[in-house]
Amino acid sequence: MSSQRVLIERCDLLGSIDWSHRVANPEALGRREKKLWTSIEPVLHRVLDELKRNDLIETVFVQKEIDALWSCLVKQNVFSRVSNVLLHLSDTKEKSAEFVKLNARFRLDEPTIVADYILSALSLSVLKTELFKLVLLFNLKRGSQLSHSVSKFSSTMKSAAPKTWPKLKQFVDNPLRNASSRYLRIGR
Repeated sequence: MSSQRVLIERCDLLGSIDWSHRVANPEALGRREKKLWTSIEPVLHRVLDELKRNDLIETVFVQKEIDALWSCLVKQNVFSRVSNVLLHLSDTKEKSAEFVKLNARFRLDEPTIVADYILSALSLSVLKTELFKLVLLFNLKRGSQLSHSVSKFSSTMKSAAPKTWPKLKQFVDNPLRNASSRYLRIGR
């Protein structure tokens, strides 16, 4: 069975997605998010076009590598669902109050629940950025002088797409995300 077919079957295993609770739903984006997406999307297309022109797009994948990437995608999907549950606890005052009341005996008071959500949202933001890097690196050709290490993403992209990387860099490598990442590493 081809690698592409295996990936399609695995996507089917995730089942249908309730887009009403996911940012990937364009209708769920706010005005600022839509503005950000319209500035990022053309940059992504230019980066991918440059990688293709530089003959750096991989077309053959080893099953073991596909399995590893798939594992990352599934784990992030689970983490996204957890984050969305926390987010939607505050849909109404009644729902929020009931959740706090039910969990008080476990010492999950309102400040702790709010902190949990903030940490979850911050972690998810960092994880999504790291997964974006991982997916892009996964699709770069093997055997080249380029590193496939996420920690060397900036230098890899600078070499692989020197014309377009500076335009993408601001979205992937920014002080807030880097500070969040450092905070999460220190917290471990």
